[in-house]
Amino acid sequence: MKRYLPIALCVVLLASAGIGAALVATAVQTSPATRQPLVENPPPFYKDNSGLQAADLRPASDFIDRADVEARGGEVVLCRLMTFADCCAIVAKDSGETPDVDPKRQVWVLQVRWPNGFNHPKVGLIRNCLATSVFDAETGNVLMSMFRQM
Repeated sequence: MKRYLPIALCVVLLASAGIGAALVATAVQTSPATRQPLVENPPPFYKDNSGLQAADLRPASDFIDRADVEARGGEVVLCRLMTFADCCAIVAKDSGETPDVDPKRQVWVLQVRWPNGFNHPKVGLIRNCLATSVFDAETGNVLMSMFRQM
C-alpha cells in the first residue's frame, strides 16, 4: 500500500497539471481580445483641427506670461501658432512627427532662451538653455517639451 501511494500521487499531480494546461489554452483561444483584428495604423488621438478659427483656439497668453519670463531673466524667442507638421519641420527636427497628432493639428510653439540657465526640476540647472514647449491650441495639453543647452 505504501508503495502505491507515491505513484498515485504522481498520477494525480500529472492529471491536474494536464487539465489546468488545457483550461488555460482554451481560455486564451476564446479570449475576446484575440477575436478582434489588430489595428496597425489607428487614427491620431489629436485630429485635424485646421478648420477652427482663432476664436475657437486658446490664446498664447494661456501658455506664457512674457513679463514673468523677462522678470526671471528669460527671453521669448518664438511664440507662434502653426501646424504640427510645421513645428516638427522647424523646431523638433530630431523628434519627427508622431502618429498621435495629425500633421494639420494647430499647435502653439513657444521657445524661451535662458542665458543665465534654467533650473529644471528633474535634471537641475541647464546653463544657457533653450526651452521649447509645444501646446495643443485647442485643448491646451502639452504635446512636447525640450530643453537644450546652447
